[in-house]
Amino acid sequence: MGPPVEAPFSPGSFVAFLSENIWLSDGRRLTVRPIQPEDAGLLIEFHERLSPQSRYLRFFSPVPHLSPKMAEYLAGVDFVDRFALVASADEDGVERIVAVARFDVAPDDVVAEMALVVRDDYQGVGLGTAVFGRLLELARARGIRRLTGSVLAENRGMLQLLRNHGISAGQAEAGVVQFGIPVDDPPSVMTVLALVARLQRQRGPGA
Repeated sequence: MGPPVEAPFSPGSFVAFLSENIWLSDGRRLTVRPIQPEDAGLLIEFHERLSPQSRYLRFFSPVPHLSPKMAEYLAGVDFVDRFALVASADEDGVERIVAVARFDVAPDDVVAEMALVVRDDYQGVGLGTAVFGRLLELARARGIRRLTGSVLAENRGMLQLLRNHGISAGQAEAGVVQFGIPVDDPPSVMTVLALVARLQRQRGPGA
């Protein structure tokens, strides 16, 4: 195993550098950015605004409330072995998280387990696909070779998202489907520079 991977930026600059605006198919504008420790409260609110069904599909159990301790853990990633992105919306002048995507790197340093959840009123408008694509970019830049995950067989939305990306999931066992997503070879220097250039363009001149 190689030397430990270091986060490419300080936490503050990393968040600012990777933040970008996206537009959904229905015209709504969102910001996709790395999660921050201070997002713990927003995660609790996000969880409360999920339908009971969406909570169940994400956690495989009802989980009616997200505890402050769990929210702090989910928001406190290091961008070395734990990564997470959020999509946030300005709703009447208040920032609210409407989607979360994350992956945790396995001990072998080349496989990571991912999870993705989108608030119910933002489903079906391309948000899951957009956030998933950016999570895949982060995994590629981190040198991950394969993303894995588990999804309930009744989670048709996530299974459709996988199919849309040409990813075939396994057969359901005890109601749970396992999937694996191959990630391109670890990026060359030019690949990383291309990602950097794209993000700089999205931030605009003088950003």
